[in-house]
Amino acid sequence: MGDVAGYQTVFLGFPIWGMALPAPVRTFLTTHDLSDKTLVPFITHGGYGTGSAPRSVADLASGARILEPFVLQADQERETLNRVTAWLQAVEPEL
Repeated sequence: MGDVAGYQTVFLGFPIWGMALPAPVRTFLTTHDLSDKTLVPFITHGGYGTGSAPRSVADLASGARILEPFVLQADQERETLNRVTAWLQAVEPEL
């Protein structure tokens, strides 16, 4: 996993695994110091929502400023481009 020390903003994308944060993302969050960084999560799921993942991200990256995640049900590809574009435009002023 790359070094994030030189970045102020980190986009963190992941799918939901069994209603929880995937193990590789847990490892990333526990092995990188995200203190004083802005963390921008984007999450996909298969229809059951984000489960405990947002709370886990907040717990594991407690020193980071965590923006509201972009969440997309994986089977909604037709809406993806419009929703991602609108989300990025909303996030941009906060960066």
